[in-house]
Amino acid sequence: MVRMARGMRHLLPPLGYEEGIALRRQLYEIFGSKSQYYRYRDGLWPIPPSKQKRVADLFRQFGLEGEPKFDAYTEGFCLE
Repeated sequence: MVRMARGMRHLLPPLGYEEGIALRRQLYEIFGSKSQYYRYRDGLWPIPPSKQKRVADLFRQFGLEGEPKFDAYTEGFCLE
């Protein structure tokens, strides 16, 4: 059992226009594609710990402090 995150509607911090676009493109890469990103963002798919860590690492690259806060957390089996 692992801690899975669900949803990222309030995850993105306020950034400048160009930084926001660059961050979102990097998130698309982490989650596989733009459409898959939106499935994770809307909470349709649980976010496994490995992707949560990659998002936290990406935030640090952009100089953002603290851990990202996802919309909700659940316990589940990780098949990734």
